[in-house]
Formats: sequence, structure tokens, C-alpha cells
Amino acid sequence: MARCNRCCATLRWAGPAANGTRAALAGGATSPAPSQSASRGRRAGPTCWSPDRWSIPLPPKRAESATSPSTTNRSSRCVCGTMAPATRYPRTGGGSMTTISEFPSAHPASTLYQRVLGNRYDELAPGLRCLHERDGRHVYRGKVDIVRGDGLLSRLCAWVTRLPPRGRGPIKVEIIAGDGREQWTRRVGTHSMRSRLWEHDGLLCERLGLVTFGFRMAVANDPEHGQFIDWRVARVRALGIPLPLSWFSGVHAREYLRDGRYRFDVGASLPIAGRLVHYKGWLDVE
Repeated sequence: MARCNRCCATLRWAGPAANGTRAALAGGATSPAPSQSASRGRRAGPTCWSPDRWSIPLPPKRAESATSPSTTNRSSRCVCGTMAPATRYPRTGGGSMTTISEFPSAHPASTLYQRVLGNRYDELAPGLRCLHERDGRHVYRGKVDIVRGDGLLSRLCAWVTRLPPRGRGPIKVEIIAGDGREQWTRRVGTHSMRSRLWEHDGLLCERLGLVTFGFRMAVANDPEHGQFIDWRVARVRALGIPLPLSWFSGVHAREYLRDGRYRFDVGASLPIAGRLVHYKGWLDVE
């Protein structure tokens, strides 16, 4: 036994080549031996193109089932040869074959809410899961009722986080999800409030304008809302600067179902500034 100096494949001695040809690595095919000029300058030692009959040991053949695709034309040749690498490879320590896609992923696919809620995600009602387990772009429509604070500091804080103006009427929410991240765009009239969400340190992070929140998520129940997803602030940064958590005890959000509809209830108030916003409503999620 030996090892290919170019691709590290394990080779087996099969005797000298006949008629100036090299032994096939798989399938019994042959190819001409390289010329002296072509091999000049290459380092010594057995390689896949060597005129000596070094070949790769192949796993035992298995019978193909009637429903399995034929692999007659697929080669398991050494990756440094002229043939493309095989799409099927032997499992370590055995003769059965498997495709690369059959190996389990080191990072199984999961949505943002699955990462944040963990096993509690499976406890959610289907109507709540439906909104949070779809990849790609989806648009939902509904109604919203928005109340805003009147103070100068309240309006300034609302502007920094791009909160919607007061009012009541239609709302359109666009969610773009993929790779464990989401982008939400809420449109109320002519106003758009966009935020980006991702997971970090077990928190659901949301960037609103110049401020980034880290929410601790939980699944809970109460007589008013039934089962709901509870958002509680655990970390806040403005322009990358940490802010005291005690300032944000008045910030909360809940997602729940009522009358078969997805509903939300979000409120934010700060010391001195008072109420920034309180909005609640529903979305049609099919």
C-alpha cells in the first residue's frame, strides 16, 4: 500500500503496466502514460498518473435495487486525475456507498425562533409557529391601533427608533427570513419601520434605527391572552454604547392568538420621557 503524493489517496500495487498504459483506478478504464517531458520536474513517488500500476482499493460492489439510480458511469477516481471526483464515496470502515448529502449536517437548519426558544418552540400553537417558520419573503396584512407619547423627549426617542405615528388603520408587514435571520418591514400609511433580527447569546436581537435590543424570549400563559410569546429586554445598546437595563423595564411585547388570528401587543415607555408608543393589532396569517 502507498499514498498518492498529489491527492493523498491510498494506492495499491498491482504490478507493472502493460503496453505503456497505466492501470485504471476504477471501472477498468485506462489512459496513456505521461510522456517524459510531461513528468519532468515532478517529485518522485507513486501518483495516480504513474505508469506503474498503482490503483485505489475500491469497496465491495453491492447490487443496485430496481429503484436506485445506476452508477455505472460514475467514477471513483483519484481527485488529482483527469476525471471529476465521484459523487458517491465509501463510508469509513465499510463497503456501502453514500452521497455527500446523506451525511448529517453539523449545523441543522433552524429558524430564528427555533434557535431562541429551543424546545419551547414545539409547544407553540400552529397559528404562532406559522408566522415564524417560513423562509423567503412573505407579506401579511391586518389592522393596528397606535398610541404615541406627546412629550418632546418621547418624540425624540420615537424618531431615533423609527416608531410609527399615532393612528388606526391598515398595516402591512413584510418578513424576509433565511439563514436564521429575519428582516421585518412594518408599513402603516406612508410610514415604514424596518428592523433586523438575529440570535446572539440566546437572545433575540433586534436593531431599530440607532438602537439594538436584546430580548429574552419565553412561552407563557395567562387568562387574558392564553398562550403567548413574551419579549423582555435583557440588553440595549445605542450606537454600540451599552445603556442601563433599568431604563427599559417599561418595554414589552407579546404575540398570541385570539379568534384564530395572530395578534401582537407592543408597548414602550422610559423614565422621564414617559410613553413612547403602544400599538396592538392583528395580522392574517395563512
